[in-house]
Amino acid sequence: MKIHLPHWIAWFVCMLTVAVRSVAADDATAFEAAARLLAAGRAEEATRAYEHLVQSGRTSPAIERNWALACEQVGLNAHALLHFRRAAWLAPRDADIRADLKTLRSKLGVPAGTETADDRWIHRLGVDEWGWLAFASQWIWCGCLIAGLLVPSIKTALRGFTVACGTVTLVLVALTVAALLEFRSRPDAIVLKADTVLRQSPIDEARPAFTAPMAAELKIRDSRPGWVMGEDPASGRFGWVPRQQLGFVIP
Repeated sequence: MKIHLPHWIAWFVCMLTVAVRSVAADDATAFEAAARLLAAGRAEEATRAYEHLVQSGRTSPAIERNWALACEQVGLNAHALLHFRRAAWLAPRDADIRADLKTLRSKLGVPAGTETADDRWIHRLGVDEWGWLAFASQWIWCGCLIAGLLVPSIKTALRGFTVACGTVTLVLVALTVAALLEFRSRPDAIVLKADTVLRQSPIDEARPAFTAPMAAELKIRDSRPGWVMGEDPASGRFGWVPRQQLGFVIP
């Protein structure tokens, strides 16, 4: 039996395209249904709908922002803060998300956070976007250097452009490093329960290190099976807490 490989490839691509479009259509329908629940004031049902939508592993800034609004309406302020933080991570340039996050933090008495600052130039691009720009600029710079070595006659003509590309590359690398350091300085997790006890060791019988209030933001310093070490950025105190008691900005 003769198999026409191109035909099988075309068939596979068509089936894959249909499957992707079907999943996207289902997600859009589920999102619209959850949005209608939220608009109708049925926030508790909307929170469950958004949770079910995200369980498939797909999310977006719109989903996280609407989920946060639904949580806020039913009084789940710590969960609302978590989802606003996730939305801001997914869409760092979205002014509405930053404004919502800043308003909720003010309501909870939580420090504003660097990612809510509208005038921070570093927020004009995400860390990955700064990195891709630096990467592209580096390749252009290397291309100019290689062209000058392979074709000496154009080396002089390219000298100014090569120097400019090198300068831009160094600046973009510096901006990428600055953006990464700023991103890593942000808290990683949100305390979801009131008076959450952080312990001196990752066992239930360990002595308490300190107690964190609901909606407190922590930096994660270490992890063990089922436990993470959280640090309060303001006081520098740290302790171990069961993983399920926290919500993580980057799931």
